[in-house]
Amino acid sequence: MTQKKAQELVLPVLWLLLITVCLYWKHTDQLTEMLIRGSVVVSGKMQDDLFADRGVYVMRKDGVKITVSPSAETSGEFETAQLRAFCKYVTEQGMDFLYVNAPTKAWLDDSEFSEYFGVPTYSNANADRVMAALREADVPCLDLRENVKAEGKNIYEMFYHTDHHWRAESGLWACTPIAEELNRRYDYGLDLSRYAPENYEFKVFENAWIGEQGYLFSPYYIGYDSFTEIRPKESGSYHFVNPNGKLTEETGDFGMFLAEAQYAEAALPSSESLHYAYCPHGIADCSFRNLNCPDGKKILLFGDSFSFSFIPFFLQGVSQIDAVILREAEMTPREYVQQEDYDAVVFLYAQFMIGAHDDPVSANYKMLDLMRES
Repeated sequence: MTQKKAQELVLPVLWLLLITVCLYWKHTDQLTEMLIRGSVVVSGKMQDDLFADRGVYVMRKDGVKITVSPSAETSGEFETAQLRAFCKYVTEQGMDFLYVNAPTKAWLDDSEFSEYFGVPTYSNANADRVMAALREADVPCLDLRENVKAEGKNIYEMFYHTDHHWRAESGLWACTPIAEELNRRYDYGLDLSRYAPENYEFKVFENAWIGEQGYLFSPYYIGYDSFTEIRPKESGSYHFVNPNGKLTEETGDFGMFLAEAQYAEAALPSSESLHYAYCPHGIADCSFRNLNCPDGKKILLFGDSFSFSFIPFFLQGVSQIDAVILREAEMTPREYVQQEDYDAVVFLYAQFMIGAHDDPVSANYKMLDLMRES
């Protein structure tokens, strides 16, 4: 170790020793917080790439620190082939099909990340390749990045600053372009007013929680995220079935989609991931029914964790959503299609699902392995 390096480590080590002493002797929370903040300051500036080995970086936009992650390059050939074959299978069953690409967090141009950190990422290039191939093959698809650009939305504000998920506001926003696309392609006549923001009540909780990415850096460096409770002004009545959960069945108003205790003022900042305060009883292998719309469309949704803050809102305009997360699935994708006579099979996938099958140890390895037999 060089002398310069040793000198750089002296102050941070001393501060950590002081923190340990304070915690041991149970000094006040205020003193402990002051020392922790001090350790961040004297260590220079905690490096934005400190956790690069875990694939997490900090990007600064408009004075706000945002956690971000790069994506490896993939050809997209596997995903395209699987989606083409599965679309063909679905349409042969007399059902409609739509693949929806949800944008990655924080940028729509990969060069922005690459120039910022000097590290390549291929998230958008991968999605460009797959979406172009799907369109060439006439696979019905929708790229929400195009809607973000067309509407001039701020991609940085669509996601939590400390977590990789999109905000609840983004889940509600996505309902309109998806419903528009289903109406355009299949003449569904879905009522778009069901997704209009003016028909919802928004309650924002500031400094509410910190996401799993931000937790690596600590709230003293990255800050806390806000959380927004969104409720339809007309609550309605709903039915929920989860054959594998602790709560197997429930009928109630929109409150059944919210874990209010997790973000009550007295509980903040919450130790829970408030992204999952929506659909707190899970979505995998679950069925959601809108009892106010018994004759509406029935949707089989292949989703991921982004769908937690999408399903409660999209359900407002349809009769039923049966949700599947393939990384947790007990059946094959085709077996799910065979369960019921659905109007449409819809995929809503975060962009980073593209390429996950290149890595056998990835939690998302099976998400686009659609034609498997078991």
